[in-house]
Amino acid sequence: MRDFEVKTNGLIIGLDDGTGNEDNISEDMDDIKEDSDSNAKFVSFTGYKGLTLIKDEPLFIGEDSNLPEKYNNQCAKAVSSGVDLSIWIIGCSKFNNSASDYEILKW
Repeated sequence: MRDFEVKTNGLIIGLDDGTGNEDNISEDMDDIKEDSDSNAKFVSFTGYKGLTLIKDEPLFIGEDSNLPEKYNNQCAKAVSSGVDLSIWIIGCSKFNNSASDYEILKW
């Protein structure tokens, strides 16, 4: 798993890194799996680069580095949600033509 978030009900939402068992990949949020050792319940997805939870719902960064249409398909390297329900994004554009600094956007 390359990234994960945990919902308030304990459900783990994970992003598969391609090294695990294909049987653990979920078709949708209702395709809940259970780990036999820990009894943890999870869903695991492919096709995404990152995620965060906003109001306990997942917000995914697609493999193309874009957020959903609701966020204008904004290109994002990373996404995080604030306790005030804001969304913070490390964008794909360089800040002041820097080699390593990217723009930070807030929704």
